[in-house]
Amino acid sequence: MKIVAVVFGALAASTGVAFKIHAPSPTYEELLQAHREWQAESARAHHEVTAKMKKRALRSRLPALQRPVEMVIARFNEDIDWAVEWLERNATMTVYDKGKSFKTSKNTSVRQTRLPNVDFGRETHTYLLHIINNYDRLAEWTLFTQGSPEVHSNASFDEALARVDFTSRLQCLTCQYLPGKPDYGCLNGPIRTYGISPETFQVVRPTEWSDPGVDHFMSLHGMDIGVDPHMIAPHFFKSVGLPPKNGTLDFCYGAIMLVHRSRILQHPREVWLKMWKYLMMPKVNGDAPALDCRALKCKGRHFGGYVFERLWFSILGER
Repeated sequence: MKIVAVVFGALAASTGVAFKIHAPSPTYEELLQAHREWQAESARAHHEVTAKMKKRALRSRLPALQRPVEMVIARFNEDIDWAVEWLERNATMTVYDKGKSFKTSKNTSVRQTRLPNVDFGRETHTYLLHIINNYDRLAEWTLFTQGSPEVHSNASFDEALARVDFTSRLQCLTCQYLPGKPDYGCLNGPIRTYGISPETFQVVRPTEWSDPGVDHFMSLHGMDIGVDPHMIAPHFFKSVGLPPKNGTLDFCYGAIMLVHRSRILQHPREVWLKMWKYLMMPKVNGDAPALDCRALKCKGRHFGGYVFERLWFSILGER
């Protein structure tokens, strides 16, 4: 390649014509390796953040929630004592546990469901399972969260939850990817949703910020389902039977959000089953896979969870 570059460089110098040498597109295996390296780096950064966070009790000055809230937690091995503290502040707690068994620091009743540790769409798998299985008995307000939401909220998650506005039926409770990355409301006012491009899923609001990991999973997911990466969003909406969304899409890091049940019930249960199929199958066709992943031994799309994270606010937004 060096010799070719020298030859074309000489031609360009002598003729004044610019030549472009196009490198071959990366293979699926090369993209997958790059994505794994990005995941490892991201995991290290998450670990560093959580390690710096002091184990702390909820600040006593924080008030009780103005409305009852069910906290649906997608847990792996995180310490969730932070959530237990909210049981005294008008919240109930349902934990979907995919890690080691846990004990809370307080003697309290917590609804717990053991799930297999599927290696795709961790919180998406949990959220969809909860919605489908509880469709006719959803709490009026549900907080959907990962086990350690502080990573995405500058260690101020308790404060963010304490000041939620129950007049808004869909609210993001995170404000950043990681400390040191662009944030949107962590320290200066209410948390606001980011905006992402529907073609690239990269952040374009409040300022443009490109994450190479997003390019990786978009390309890999596109290859998995046979769709141009820039067409993943319209393909998703068509596949699950929802109208397309135009323009910049609202986005919430980590899909940690407070949702009124009306935003969930605006879609029939059949639509939520189609979303389950989208996550659990390479193509949305045939019968819906069983909700018990162990019985089906299902193999979901490894990158579908990333797609859902980017699209939750489009799914749950007003139609």
